Amino acid sequence: MLRSGGFDVDAGPSPEDDPIGRAAAYSALLETALSIKAVAEGLGRNESRIRQRLLPRTLYGVRRGRNWLLPLFQFQVEERQGTRAIRTVVPNVEHVFPALSPELNPVTVWRWFTSPSTELMTDEAPDQAISPRDWLLAGRDPKPL
Repeated sequence: MLRSGGFDVDAGPSPEDDPIGRAAAYSALLETALSIKAVAEGLGRNESRIRQRLLPRTLYGVRRGRNWLLPLFQFQVEERQGTRAIRTVVPNVEHVFPALSPELNPVTVWRWFTSPSTELMTDEAPDQAISPRDWLLAGRDPKPL
């Protein structure tokens, strides 16, 4: 019945649907994520200010027991003497993350935020899609996101 409907039943799952690939991506996302303390130190803020931004989701965090981990994709990061250091938050994420459903899996959020979207084209390169992250880094309006 699926074949008659045009579905490829012989193909394996896509990377998004593959549970092992999804688990590996989730593990990698959390392995590279930062603690509230590390983010506060990197941004030169108090830990309490970082916590205040997690609840309204103006920063994106993943709850792990009583702790939070903040994935790197929302920060501009640089290497300093072999370690990662936060320079700043990607501009305007505070307008984007609250609009996303809190029910979304962190891997889904990461993939959406970092993958090129055909809905995001620029006048400078009208045939080249860019990611929501790159859109914001270029200083563009967050409303289309």
